[in-house]
Amino acid sequence: MSASRLRKRIEPTHEWQELLPLFWWPEQVEYERIRQPVLFGGSVAERAEETGVSERTLRRRMERFEAEGMEGLFSTEKARRRRLPPGIRRLIVDLKAEYPPFNLNEIANIAYVVFGRRPDVRTVRQVLSEEAWPLKLQRDYPPYHEIPNPRERRTAVVKLHARGWSAKAFSTAT
Repeated sequence: MSASRLRKRIEPTHEWQELLPLFWWPEQVEYERIRQPVLFGGSVAERAEETGVSERTLRRRMERFEAEGMEGLFSTEKARRRRLPPGIRRLIVDLKAEYPPFNLNEIANIAYVVFGRRPDVRTVRQVLSEEAWPLKLQRDYPPYHEIPNPRERRTAVVKLHARGWSAKAFSTAT
């Protein structure tokens, strides 16, 4: 059954006490607290009083929202870590698009070397199914056999190894 069928139809309201029982998630509560001042430039002091939080807390949450977007509303570190940062997501998709033979573990290892955070292979699979793939691919280096100078070939191998590429990854990507 869809979420729209689970909720009964009610009249729209801006009254905080009427809205509060309608929220299913803590992030919804946090967003509603900051929505008026962020979107419409309402008074932070009035909104803080109306919603029952201090003005300082409300300002801090607004700053976090402006810096991090919706992820800034997640209250726990575990909730924040659930979603990979855009840079890691982009690297995963670019690697798979540029080098289709790479397996999920190889991609996760490269992400760990580049970003210091190793995503689970299930997360890599999920990112690959969710994200849009690039239309035009641009490789960092041409295939190994197409690099004429042996010194440049070796330099490419060393640099890619420093980025987390394994020996197996070299053999599948060239």
